[in-house]
Amino acid sequence: MYVLYMYRIEYIPQLFLIFFFFLIFLPFSVIELYKLNDSINMKNSLMFTTIFMFISLFGYFLISLIPSYNCSKFVKYWPSDAFVLLLCISYHYTQITKPLISIIHLKRQAKKLVVSKQGLIKTLQDRILFTEFAEECKKGRCVENILFCVEYKKFKALINNKSHKSSIILNDIDEVPKSPSETEYSKFTCTSSIQDVVEKKKDSIDECRINIDDSKTNNKRRFSENFINKQRSRSEERIPSITSIVDKKKMLSSHLKWSSVNLKHGPSVDDIINRINYIYEKFIKSFSDYELNLTSKVVKKITNTINDLNTMVKDHETISFASLSEMNFDIIFDEAYDEVLDSLYLNVYMQYVVKKQSKPDKKTTANSS
Repeated sequence: MYVLYMYRIEYIPQLFLIFFFFLIFLPFSVIELYKLNDSINMKNSLMFTTIFMFISLFGYFLISLIPSYNCSKFVKYWPSDAFVLLLCISYHYTQITKPLISIIHLKRQAKKLVVSKQGLIKTLQDRILFTEFAEECKKGRCVENILFCVEYKKFKALINNKSHKSSIILNDIDEVPKSPSETEYSKFTCTSSIQDVVEKKKDSIDECRINIDDSKTNNKRRFSENFINKQRSRSEERIPSITSIVDKKKMLSSHLKWSSVNLKHGPSVDDIINRINYIYEKFIKSFSDYELNLTSKVVKKITNTINDLNTMVKDHETISFASLSEMNFDIIFDEAYDEVLDSLYLNVYMQYVVKKQSKPDKKTTANSS
């Protein structure tokens, strides 16, 4: 009995460390990592390593304390030490291997950088180069430009992705008018002005996609089967039937090329208006949080388009894809994007390329001297 009592006392420091690690250190680490800014590159790796450490150590101690498991045949194939091995492998990959791969990729791509606008566009398209270039933009106090590029890409992906293209035409539509202006798209109730529509901060394209439910409109501008049937009967009286689905697609909006897949995916008109309004409020409007340094001509043009859209929503209680297409909503920020690229090219990118490509020269000159 005394020996058993002394045996338990010996493991008190270890048990104390284990409880301290699981109950205090790990929760505190996860909370602090969660508070870190998303721009920190190592955040996801540290979070993954911490959580996997918790799972591995918990499995190790749990299996070690189960006598029936240690005496079974299964322990030959999956011993408790396997959790420690997995922890070491995962830690080595996230903290050593992955950063090394990123460094090698950066060095290879740095040699291919070209001082041109096309080189800037390729840098923005490369995930690893974009992360480092964004840090240079922060140092050069051009963070609003790089943030606008991110939101602009989200907006373009929103209106050009396949699921969005499929949200205007069904497979069973037989007749459509000859021009988008003659097309009477479905009109839906709008409950507020564009400035009050939504101030949602959508961080991903997936958040912008809202599945379409034909049975629940919920004040969203969507098509219904009843309207399509009515529209079909009306169009039969106006024009002859068109049997080719390819011809139907060409007769829709000149700015959006819709596909005939399914109506159950893709953004609604609300989603597009919300994204336009969000970008305008954050980057274009005077005294906004990340006001861009744009020419007055571009700002005035975008502002007028936003005001026209706002007036349309206020005066008319309905709005459609056709009316948005007539306002060239898909190219509303193109001129602003071109000016932002010019600013990034002159203020940050040229110095960034010189900096990346001059580092090897400095090393060689230092070795020669």
